[in-house]
Amino acid sequence: MQRKSNLMCIVFPALLAAGLLVFSPPARAFDAGACHCFRQREYDPKARFSADDYILATSFNSLTAAYFKISKKQLVIYKMKGGIQENDLLTGLYLARTKNLELEKLLAARAREKSWKKVVSSFPALADDHRDRLIAMLRKSRSASQCGAFVADKMLADFYRLPAAKVVAARKQGLNVKEMALVFFLARTRDLPAKKLMEQVRKAGRSWSEVAFYLGFSPKAVGRGIMNFRKKRAAPPSSGKF
Repeated sequence: MQRKSNLMCIVFPALLAAGLLVFSPPARAFDAGACHCFRQREYDPKARFSADDYILATSFNSLTAAYFKISKKQLVIYKMKGGIQENDLLTGLYLARTKNLELEKLLAARAREKSWKKVVSSFPALADDHRDRLIAMLRKSRSASQCGAFVADKMLADFYRLPAAKVVAARKQGLNVKEMALVFFLARTRDLPAKKLMEQVRKAGRSWSEVAFYLGFSPKAVGRGIMNFRKKRAAPPSSGKF
């Protein structure tokens, strides 16, 4: 069984890159609802979609933790125990990092003021900045989802060293931030076109955990791989644009 698995991990990338793989669509998509307990954390060929919620969540949490240099455990605590919405957490993390502010104070101010626009005006480091794009969005009372999407897109582009246009294009093709966190990791580490990976799920009916499995990654290995992704690569010169 192990020999067969290893063989697939070798053959799958080559066939995928050549566009020769053909898969039958799944009989029924897995619906995990709003559960965050992640009962299934390993790929199961008999229940191909059962680990998708976990692999997508750990991909995005690992990306966020690595990019903002915060522990994954702390991220979960903010979301699950602190009740911080993901878009607000991304906004707070971005402001804390770029302006050297305390995240706890920013989140407390957001809870107290009920709007990021008021938070911006109450912190001199934010109020005095008229160049940062996110701060400008907050001043204009842009929605939490718009601000969160801006931070997520910048994080994906910076972390995986991608042109911003590629991230925007992937979002327009229907991928959410969790899916992009996984797709770009697999594409960069296996030197495959991200578009090919998207097609395996969107057109060929594979699950995300299935695609990762045949590229040699368990869900847990994906999380560890993302956390170590930047450590193994030298950062390119920044263009200063996004």
